[in-house]
Amino acid sequence: PRPGEPIRILVPGNIDTPKGRDVITALLAHDTHGRFEFHVLGRLAGAEAISHPRLIQHGPYQRDAFAARVRMIRPHFGAIFSIWDETYCHTLTELWSVGVPALVFDFPTVAGRVRASGAGWVVPHQDIAALARAISGIAADSAEQDRVATALADWQGGRGVGRSVQMMAAAYRDLNGPEDGRVALTPGA
Repeated sequence: PRPGEPIRILVPGNIDTPKGRDVITALLAHDTHGRFEFHVLGRLAGAEAISHPRLIQHGPYQRDAFAARVRMIRPHFGAIFSIWDETYCHTLTELWSVGVPALVFDFPTVAGRVRASGAGWVVPHQDIAALARAISGIAADSAEQDRVATALADWQGGRGVGRSVQMMAAAYRDLNGPEDGRVALTPGA
């Protein structure tokens, strides 16, 4: 982000309390200088109670339209603000697939993926002021952004190649081991 420009943060998926809705509203309340602009690409639970000029709700998306929708938003970062551990987090893969680095909390699955790839940042989640400082610090550090952009390009050219929905379903099946072997993936989840 350029100086004076809002930091555009894309939050994909169906966002409710466990997926970080309250984190977003707390960050917006804390951000009295208007530095953060959140873009929710998916459904925001309790949206009728949440109205803020820097919270843009784009609505649900179809997987095959994700890249085009992200290009229109032009986010600086993506965010997975789940307040507990995920099983795998396909939305993290979706962000990386379109070249968007991710801010994640320090829970084993997503933090482990970010640390292993280097394609994002593990940020504090128990203190809104510390989280806001961390995001602002990352946005101001062009060398750090370059490092993560390189790691993200390496992920896209390596492990990320061929990470189709079918491969994601297989990864979920391997993690969860359903008896019938079927996995349902919900668009925008």
